[in-house]
Amino acid sequence: MLLEVANISVWYDKAMLINDVSMGVDTGELVSLVGPNGAGKSTLLRTITGLVAWEKELTKRSTHGEIKLEGQITFDGERIDQVPAHDIVKRGLILAPERRRPFKEMTVIDNLMIGAYLLHDKANIEENLEKVYQLFPVLKERSHQVSGTLSGGEQQMLAVGRALMSNPKLLCIDEPSTGLAPKLRAEVFQKIKEISDSGITVLLVEQEVSTVFKMATRNYVLSSGKIIAEGKGDELLQNELLRKTYLGL
Repeated sequence: MLLEVANISVWYDKAMLINDVSMGVDTGELVSLVGPNGAGKSTLLRTITGLVAWEKELTKRSTHGEIKLEGQITFDGERIDQVPAHDIVKRGLILAPERRRPFKEMTVIDNLMIGAYLLHDKANIEENLEKVYQLFPVLKERSHQVSGTLSGGEQQMLAVGRALMSNPKLLCIDEPSTGLAPKLRAEVFQKIKEISDSGITVLLVEQEVSTVFKMATRNYVLSSGKIIAEGKGDELLQNELLRKTYLGL
């Protein structure tokens, strides 16, 4: 198993956001994590990629409350739950965060090159850049355009492209369809499928259940911080209670 999450719990002050979650992603899989708003999906991704632990260290020096973490996370055979977020990136566990978040005053090419900041092989960087441009031709067309002037869909492509520049072994993508028109959503999902088909392992957080269940190898359903179901999309959709109560279908 490339990623193993064992009994992870997260508290912000006294509020439990993640409750004893165990899950895994194997090499080559496209795994989805779905559930209603506020279920804890983004918090779980941020925990896996080391950002919650980073926030925990920051809160030790402030008066803004306490973050508590329990459990174990293993990536590529090594524990990473005590590893700094930047070292997790070096190991190939990369997050494309929700709401796109490009550096809006910088050009497209500058944003992409930030994604490659840990790479030192110029040929490898150029190869990755060419792969990103092949996947997202619009980014090549607009490489010198200020990223804040891109459309929402183009900014989402830029966020994923920036993550791909880091040579991910596991690419975590957080709610890529948020705020996009239906046509753009379909295009973004198609690109994610192409990334998966190219051999990159993907963990996808999304609310567009009907689409991701068709794409994913396996799926986890999260509600109130707990995994309440796991399986292939067609199996999960046969459960009427799950479909209506937790998936909004």
